[in-house]
Amino acid sequence: MGIPLFKEFTEEQRKQFGPQQTREVLKTQCHVYQSPFMYDNVDIGDFYEIDPSKGVELKSMDGFITVEEEHPISTVTVVGSGCVPHGFNVVEWWGEGETI
Repeated sequence: MGIPLFKEFTEEQRKQFGPQQTREVLKTQCHVYQSPFMYDNVDIGDFYEIDPSKGVELKSMDGFITVEEEHPISTVTVVGSGCVPHGFNVVEWWGEGETI
């Protein structure tokens, strides 16, 4: 005997797991940050230079840009490059109180 397949909720399931749920509406915001990242909620460190044509050159493995927002950050898009062959960008999430 296999697992039963339901095409809709049964009355018993509705009684057990009800009442009917109401969906929640979330309002999202998009925030855009640009080099040289001089914002009151952004920390930047371990960088070599700020070049108007290419932006901030961060030290490999130690350079950082930290953005703090009032609400959770759900998506991050990084536009940039590692500037050298096999270069890379790393995006990490740290919860409040967490450290390396």
